[in-house]
Amino acid sequence: FLLYYLISSQDFLVPSLCIRVMDAATAADISAFHEEVSKEIITEAPSDAWHQPQPDDLVILEYQGPAGANRCSRAWRVGSTGAPPLVAGLNLDLCVRTMRRGECSTMRSKKLEDASPVTLQLHSLEHSEDMFGDGCVTRTVLEGGKGWQTPQPGSEVIVRFGWHSMDEAANPGTAQNGEHAPLEAESLAAAEEAAEEATSDGVATEILLGGSTESIATLMMSRALKDLQRLLLARLHGAVVARATHIGDGADSASIAASEGVVLKVVSASGKELVSDVAGMSPVAALEKLRGLVGPAPGAAGRKPREVVVTIEEDGCSCDAEDWIPGKYGMRILSDLRTGQRCLVHLSSDVGQGKAMGKLEYDIELLKIIKLEDISLDKQGKLVKKLMYEGNGYERPTDGAEVTLRVEACDESSGADLLESRELQFSAASGRFCTAIDETVLTMKKDQVCEVRCSDPTALVDDELQLHKANRAVVTLTIELLSFEKIDINALEEPERVAHCTRRKEVGTTFFQNGSWRRALKRYQHVTSLLAYVDHWKEENCKTTAVMLRRTCHLNAAACWLKLEVWPEADQSCKQVLREDPGNVKALFRRGQALNNLGEYREAGQIIRRVLEIDPDNKEAQRMLARLRQAAKAEAQQQKGMFSRMAKGIVEDSSADATGVAAGEDARSGEAVQAAAAGGGSGSQAVVAEEEEDDSIPLWCWGLASVLLLGSTLGVVAYMRRRR
Repeated sequence: FLLYYLISSQDFLVPSLCIRVMDAATAADISAFHEEVSKEIITEAPSDAWHQPQPDDLVILEYQGPAGANRCSRAWRVGSTGAPPLVAGLNLDLCVRTMRRGECSTMRSKKLEDASPVTLQLHSLEHSEDMFGDGCVTRTVLEGGKGWQTPQPGSEVIVRFGWHSMDEAANPGTAQNGEHAPLEAESLAAAEEAAEEATSDGVATEILLGGSTESIATLMMSRALKDLQRLLLARLHGAVVARATHIGDGADSASIAASEGVVLKVVSASGKELVSDVAGMSPVAALEKLRGLVGPAPGAAGRKPREVVVTIEEDGCSCDAEDWIPGKYGMRILSDLRTGQRCLVHLSSDVGQGKAMGKLEYDIELLKIIKLEDISLDKQGKLVKKLMYEGNGYERPTDGAEVTLRVEACDESSGADLLESRELQFSAASGRFCTAIDETVLTMKKDQVCEVRCSDPTALVDDELQLHKANRAVVTLTIELLSFEKIDINALEEPERVAHCTRRKEVGTTFFQNGSWRRALKRYQHVTSLLAYVDHWKEENCKTTAVMLRRTCHLNAAACWLKLEVWPEADQSCKQVLREDPGNVKALFRRGQALNNLGEYREAGQIIRRVLEIDPDNKEAQRMLARLRQAAKAEAQQQKGMFSRMAKGIVEDSSADATGVAAGEDARSGEAVQAAAAGGGSGSQAVVAEEEEDDSIPLWCWGLASVLLLGSTLGVVAYMRRRR
């Protein structure tokens, strides 16, 4: 039932994760394939390429037949009439269904005794997915990405995108910028007709390549050639084959063979040359010459690819480019892409600017994911770090480590330089520089570059760098971590670890005295985490010092939490001390303060009485106890009034119900008497019928309700007496 619900619920099921079920005939063919073909994987597919081709997916497969056969790259849709003919007894349309993108395998038919092995490499696998299940947005991923990160709400991404309208018919008679004239209309119609006729015979549109063996192999894997094959296939259907061709003698032949791989000509399925160049041309140049046959029409609306920054939000995305895909549509398209992935997106006329221009095709490539991180100590978003360069390694500076960085600052609104590029060397998180620099460096890796957007003026106060509070809404700092001292805390000897923690505790005390309570708190927490487990230490003096230092930092952390008015955390810090030292006066008093602000007056009073037992002359405890008594008395009065109103309400409701029932019985009795008086002998029968149909609440129910009401009232009275 749960599986049926998940599959049938379109609101719950993400379209890109829909399971495509293989039909029975295809499953049988694949099962027979493994019995008839031996397969050896030479190069495994990337770990992220988990999908295998299914019917109607577009694949580009490069294969090398028996020795002496030409290498070729074929594009077709799986299961279509454009599937390749048998090669050494192998059905490549079935072979490709057992592969994944990027995989290179050798296969050999078991049915033929002398069958030669065939080397196959799947360059591209393109599957179209309906992003919302309504046909408004369709996405086809063309290339795989790298890494594992995907855009998350609050991050920024750099994308390159272009688009064109798909509704306007191609205009073969128009050339752009006076360059290569596109195909004539007759050539276009003839090519399409020939492709339809030749598809059933296994004949394909051919792209003939020239160059050295290595350069042709590189060209077959290039993005430009894949785009050319894809666009030809979209218009002519069937299949498109790119293969090396024999080059005759001559100076031109020698230069082509020694050069990079080039396109010599494109030949339709009927044998007609669609475009050719004796000297060779790049796939991009071939696309330009084929403008009337593939790609957008010369007069179609569109825009060339360009780079923009898109901000990912919780329920959409935003971009300065007016022609970017708006709202939830753009966010959904980018949400599961990784860096380097490229996709084609088809928008219906109901989405974005398609309302004015009709169906649109977007070519989108995700270039970079810029992670935004809130590094402000209070997590209020006033100090936001934008990662510009990831850096090297995994290690980050620890508290007190010597660091070297380069920093500059500017006013975001005006662009004025507030601090020219300067190299700084200092001890991290020790208070020499402002919070925006001192705390940010702890989050960085070596060679990392980041921008810090600071909207908190107090985090930029720095006398040494001459940064002061000013009427600036936002200041942007650019920081590059050049190097830092690596301190392995776990490798330090016990005396060295105690010395390090003592220095960090003193830095925290300085921050506390200056009113930087959050910075002080972070230093104290650093110490308590390093000294959390010291029972196994061998040196007793170091162990005793570490325990006392940990206890002091817990107490100081409680003082910071009290200053910040975070009462539950202050209570927890005090509990840490009281587990080891139940009679610690400072811990007891600060816990009493925390409980007082949490409204736990009785427990707070008990703790303060404990303080006075240990230190009877503690004036602050005496004053607090007096305030706690007043607060407890006021609370008791408030609760007393509340319970009195509750009890009174219960009694009134019960009395009203009883009165209403009695009145109803009297009314029914009066009606029965009147009926009897009016009807004579038949009135007695009416009275009997009325009594038989009486559905009023029995008397025993009212008795039980009275007993419960009386018991609850007595309970309330007893509780109030006990509180007094």
